[in-house]
Amino acid sequence: MRDLVHEGGTDAIASRTTTPDALQATIDHAPLGFAHFEPDGRVRFANRRLCDMLGYAPERLVGRSFFELTYVDDLAECIALTKRLVAGEIPSYRHEKRFIRSDGTVLWACVTVSATRDSAGTLRFLIGIAEDITEQRAAQARRREAEEHLAAALEASSTVTFRWDIGADHVECDAALLRLWGMDTTRRRLPATEFTQNVHPHDRKRVDDAIAAAAHAGGSFSEEFRVVLGGGGIRWIRDVGRVFAHPTGGLYMVGACSDVTQAREAQESIRASEARLRAFANSAPQLMWIGASDGRRSWFNDRWFEYTGLGFDELKDHGWHRVHHPDFGPRAIQGQLACFARGEVWEDSFPVRRADGVYRWFLCRAVPVRDQRGEIREWFGSNTDVTEQMEALRAAQDAKRLRDEMVAVVAHDLRNPVHTIALAAATLLTEGVQEAQRPRLANIVRQTALNMGRLLDDLLDVTRIDSGTFAVSRQPIDPNDILAATVEQFEARAHERRISLTSRASGIPDVMADRDRLMQVFSNLVGNALKFTPSGGRIEIGCTRIADGCEFSVSDTGPGIPAAAMPHLFERFWKADPGSRAGAGLGLAIARGIVEAHGGRIWVESAPGRGTTMRFTLPLD
Repeated sequence: MRDLVHEGGTDAIASRTTTPDALQATIDHAPLGFAHFEPDGRVRFANRRLCDMLGYAPERLVGRSFFELTYVDDLAECIALTKRLVAGEIPSYRHEKRFIRSDGTVLWACVTVSATRDSAGTLRFLIGIAEDITEQRAAQARRREAEEHLAAALEASSTVTFRWDIGADHVECDAALLRLWGMDTTRRRLPATEFTQNVHPHDRKRVDDAIAAAAHAGGSFSEEFRVVLGGGGIRWIRDVGRVFAHPTGGLYMVGACSDVTQAREAQESIRASEARLRAFANSAPQLMWIGASDGRRSWFNDRWFEYTGLGFDELKDHGWHRVHHPDFGPRAIQGQLACFARGEVWEDSFPVRRADGVYRWFLCRAVPVRDQRGEIREWFGSNTDVTEQMEALRAAQDAKRLRDEMVAVVAHDLRNPVHTIALAAATLLTEGVQEAQRPRLANIVRQTALNMGRLLDDLLDVTRIDSGTFAVSRQPIDPNDILAATVEQFEARAHERRISLTSRASGIPDVMADRDRLMQVFSNLVGNALKFTPSGGRIEIGCTRIADGCEFSVSDTGPGIPAAAMPHLFERFWKADPGSRAGAGLGLAIARGIVEAHGGRIWVESAPGRGTTMRFTLPLD
């Protein structure tokens, strides 16, 4: 239940518990008051709706007796029915009664009361459900009053008619017509101008012109207009008449008048309701629509036109199909029509094209609108933009994929080094191993451990980059020193493979960078260049000044990179040769993370057979 007010003084607060769907819908949407009370009428608890109905704060209602809140003329019947219920003579009772609200006003309610007993049949408490029927009662009273007035009018006269002698300009009428116009009922013959002068000033010219046209042409007259009553009130009248020629000469009009005030007020009320609904629909962020069971659309809110850039004539009927994504549209339309045919609520998610051509994801839902007989009259639908939620779900999916990939790398790339270390250590512990072999085995253990350390460092760097915790420590660095240190680091390996390794830079100012991280970038880029450059090739590292910083480069004369591989170069765990055991495929991803952490960018220029150049920028400040 929702909003149950429990006995316990000022701290009695509404609480929410889980209920079945049907009960939850009843409590949430039905305008009913619920209460538990003792046989003596004392309230044990009441829901928030009942408190609002009676006008009492929760702490003032709990503990009071329903009997003292009951209108005195209804109290006897209420007590008698309750006694019969407590005695077990009846299982429940239902009656209409009046309550006295906290402000002294009267509230009519339809009350249903039943008893709750334990397994032994002992009464525990009573349950009451109250429905506010004050408006219905008032409407009934107004309807009875109107019917009495109508009966009195019909009793005085069977018709509300008039006869206007146009030539003599006098109207013969009955008392009912005069009452309708708010005029003196003692006269039966008076000039037509006395009627027209009571017509509302805003309607008078239109009415005069219509009467004159009918009198002149000998035709019919039919108008609705307002009449100003003696007390200043307004009444809407429908006046219908026809002009005839008198046998002795001249023209006359025979007509009848009827009061259409209520119909006009109802129309105004409907128009006002439609205006409020339209304002609500157009202010809502959703795309809303109304359609038929065959999928044709008859109305869209302004959001539809703003989002799609299309007008009503382009979207009406089945024109809305054009904004659906071709990969999802047919499925969505078929599913929608299937639900409509079964009379079920339809719900689906699919992309809808925006005015600029961009597709965004929407959660779409439609519910049937039924008439009094339960027949489906139309369908009301709404489309809610859920693009951000869908993208968040794909952040989550990518994170899971990255985690799985990382676990796979750790499981694969650490298993072999661990096995190597274990094998070398076991050999060292063997008594028969020759003394000359021990340094080589120890070096294997050391080098393998260093490789494992680098892999773990790379994995930690990737994790920090993804989590946004990767940080660099900037200080002024001479780019020439970085290039010289890089050549010194890889010179022996390049010489061993007969590859020329050179650097070029001159007149380059200091950059603000993290020296260790910058060396890590060059280590990854030059290491890749050495891996793919054949014997006799060349590798050149350089630095040039650009408008807002420095551009570093690593160029090689290797075989180049296929176009299909270019989009994947900076992806984590990606390798040009999936079967290769050289590295975990993290070097370029880490290099990009380091460069971007400095506020720079990194990219590649390559073509098959023409070598590769990796470039990245760093800002001077």
